Amino acid sequence: MEKDFKLNYPIKYAIMPVEEHTGWAYGIHELVRDYSVVAYIAMKCRIVKEVKKYFQDGSFKTTYEVVFLYDRKTLNSCFEPNKPHFNFDGDCTDTVVVDAIFDDFATAKDACIPKNKKILSTAMMGLSLGEDLEREYRELLDHHDKTLAKYGAIESSVEEATKDEIISKDETCQIDQSEEVGVDESGKEQGSDCISWENHEPVGRQFVLGPKKANDVSHN
Repeated sequence: MEKDFKLNYPIKYAIMPVEEHTGWAYGIHELVRDYSVVAYIAMKCRIVKEVKKYFQDGSFKTTYEVVFLYDRKTLNSCFEPNKPHFNFDGDCTDTVVVDAIFDDFATAKDACIPKNKKILSTAMMGLSLGEDLEREYRELLDHHDKTLAKYGAIESSVEEATKDEIISKDETCQIDQSEEVGVDESGKEQGSDCISWENHEPVGRQFVLGPKKANDVSHN
């Protein structure tokens, strides 16, 4: 996936809910398509907003508004490269709210397992008791396995396509807004790109400045 240096958002993994047309529902004048989450997959995302809600006992819950690096423009289309879009008020219009983010693919993938099991158990509750119960259960289980296999393949393809997108490391960037020009620990001037000072790989692409040396000359 080609890097867009204008997108300076932290990148992490999150769990994407995947929806499909699963039936019909009553609309105002006619039947309308009913969509449900049929699978959860792990995918890299850009964090657009972080919200921390505090409770009376001192605890808190953090949620994140994210835009996945790949998404479907319509529910019937293939997964395509995606980036945040904003309205005139500056609000991102295509975020998904998640309650957890992850630093690696394996951990995010493992976190999908109980969510996918819950999809199956919820569907099983809708089966009617009768002579066809065993057959319906086997058909449901087979359909669920095929759905997970289909989106699991997409999950792996997207992971490969976004392998060059570097996961943001917490507290890697040190910002000093009082300085106009700075350098990193190797003496390299820093500007628009946020560079990890451990391995000199771009991680967040925020405007980052380090401590100014005595002989530095300011630049615009």
